[in-house]
Parts: sequence; structure tokens; C-alpha cells
Amino acid sequence: VISPIVVRPVEGVFEIIAGHHRYEACRRLGHSVVPVQIRQMTDADAAKALASDNFVRRDLSDYERYKHSKMLTDNGFCKTGREVASVLGVSPAKVTQINSFEKFPVGAKAVLEIHPEIIGADAAYSIKDLALKEPDLFTEAVVQVSEGKLQQSKIESWMNSRLSSGKLRVSRGYRSEVKIERPGLGRPIKLTFTDGEAKIQADGLNPEKLKKLIEENLNSLLR
Repeated sequence: VISPIVVRPVEGVFEIIAGHHRYEACRRLGHSVVPVQIRQMTDADAAKALASDNFVRRDLSDYERYKHSKMLTDNGFCKTGREVASVLGVSPAKVTQINSFEKFPVGAKAVLEIHPEIIGADAAYSIKDLALKEPDLFTEAVVQVSEGKLQQSKIESWMNSRLSSGKLRVSRGYRSEVKIERPGLGRPIKLTFTDGEAKIQADGLNPEKLKKLIEENLNSLLR
């Protein structure tokens, strides 16, 4: 171990701040003693040191960097993007790009938790507005990327193509929802799609007219 593991005392025990991988390597090799540096640190200092160590020593994806940035700001350890940039050793502009993941819908973030490397900060920054405007379709696009069916650079054009054509593509096991609004409607009409079902929720629809419209357009509706 060339560089000692950094620890801090916390309630009678020592918490590892930097050197988790070195510690684990020593443990697996059967060592009972490892060199450490003991430092007195506040929670804020420890969080910053931990983020900095992980950022430097690991080949992190941009989504993982976003999670570090969010941890630092959510806990009040860093007040500004410039402070986050200083801790992580990147430019403030890079932090702005990384934080674009914050605008991603929950479903897309769930995919990135499993496949954090599939979308970079540059791409996240360029498609963040689409993520806000069309969260369901955006999540489907991220699923497509995770399955190797779509490149991250093609997400915007893929979504624009679906939006311009008015078509929705529903993946197996996926749920998508669309709202149709018009002046005079008390509430928006809501269409919910799954891979085997479609539902319409609306006030005042005429069932007979709806049935007739579906029958007349059945061939064009079926995929």
C-alpha cells in the first residue's frame, strides 16, 4: 500500500474516507493491519474528500458524477456549482452538463442506475428539455439505448420523429401515457398504453361514436 488509507474517528470507530478499494484488496489478501492516516473531519469535509477520491481514482460515468454532485449539494456540503467543480476537479461548465441528469424523469434514471454509462453529460445537456416535455417517450428512448437499439446521439431525432408522426411505440412491459387538451374540455383526455392494452379516460365521450370510429379505422390503428 503506497498511499495510506485515510480514516476519521466517528463514535469510537474509524470511518474510511479514501481508500475503500485498497482496504478491500488488503482484506482479501488476508492482511490484518493496513497503514492509515487519521484525520479529524466534519461531515462536510468527509463528503468532499470521499467524492474527490472516487472522482479521481475511478473511471466514473457522467451519471455517477451527477450523483456525487447531487450528494454534495443536497446535503449542503457545496453551495454553488463552482464549489462542486472545485471538489470534483472539473470546470463549472462540466458541472452544468452533469447536472442535466437532474431533469431526467424517474423512469430514465432507473435505467441509468443499471446502465450508468449509456448517456454522457454532453448528450444529457442537449436533450434535457425533451426529457422535461415528453418524460414517457424520453424514458422509452433511454430503454432503447440500454438495449442497444438506439444510439445516445440519436435520441433527439428518434423522439422528434415519433412526435411529428403522432405515433407511439410501446415496448414490452412498458407503460406510456398521453394527454390531449383542447379549449372547452373540463379535463384533458388521457390515453394510457401498454404492450397489450389501451385505455381512454375522458369526460363526455360518446361510446357508440367511439366504437364506430375504431371500427372504421381499425386497419390503420393496428400495428
